[in-house]
Amino acid sequence: MRAAKELGWETIQGVCEQMSDAEAAARVVTENEVRSDANIMEKAAGYKRLTQPPCNFSFEEIARRYGWSSSTSIRRVVDLLNEPKPIQELLSRDRIGETQMRYLSRIKDPKVRARLARRAADEGWTVKMLEQRIARKLGNAPKVARASNGKTAKKGATYEDDYNHFHCALFGDQVELSGRRFKMNEEMLDQYVADHRAALESFVRDVRDRSTTPRAPESSGQLASPIQPGPAVISTAPAPLSADAQSTSSEGAAKTRDDVASFLAAGASIKDLVPNREAAGARERRSQWRRDGAAKTARTRGNTKMNLLRAPSS
Repeated sequence: MRAAKELGWETIQGVCEQMSDAEAAARVVTENEVRSDANIMEKAAGYKRLTQPPCNFSFEEIARRYGWSSSTSIRRVVDLLNEPKPIQELLSRDRIGETQMRYLSRIKDPKVRARLARRAADEGWTVKMLEQRIARKLGNAPKVARASNGKTAKKGATYEDDYNHFHCALFGDQVELSGRRFKMNEEMLDQYVADHRAALESFVRDVRDRSTTPRAPESSGQLASPIQPGPAVISTAPAPLSADAQSTSSEGAAKTRDDVASFLAAGASIKDLVPNREAAGARERRSQWRRDGAAKTARTRGNTKMNLLRAPSS
């Protein structure tokens, strides 16, 4: 009515229906269901209201009314209202979904669960990635790890995971990256190297988390879990990429060796890197020539102007 008055409308079309309080409450939830911008937390609040007076609906009836497969699905959605506030905020903004919460709910500590949910949202973890990380954190990861492409994990690796389509494996104090090739005609070299660095940084961060997270002891009758990397491993791990290119030839050669090593570890060949390195060097030389030429021209003009000012007038 207030909106109609602000628009200057004198009359509006109205439909009057007679319904009980229970029917009215159910109608509100039904209208909320058809909203395109309704999030999972709004649906959870609506379903919970239907379980209370005056509706007193069972989960089975709610599932039947709104097209859910079973009452268990409704129960999972309503249980989201018991999650910590940071997780509820992520859910309300569609940063994570109800399916991901099925695995996050296995983490009993609310603070750890909220921290893991934040990482999943910030780093864009899929449901499968989240499942694997939680399994490792709880100490019940599969005895035979497999890469994202379904192949058996690398023999001798104490820990491994996939990031940005790179497969990272830890061998003692060394990290091996593989599984992603550089596509010369489709990718930019800078983006590939940035993804390579991000993958390595994420992997090292996960190794740190594993080294500081206590794990339940395993019985002697079971196979041992993957060896936990200690803090000493992290302190000696190689940097993900070389430092920025310096002016000296020795530092430039060190960067080239580091880039070649990264490309070989990613499954690429040296010929993929050399043309790009040569092209980058040629562009840098041309830029330096242009800067030198511009500086020389400016000096020449300045000297000419000074000579004209000093020359005696005739």
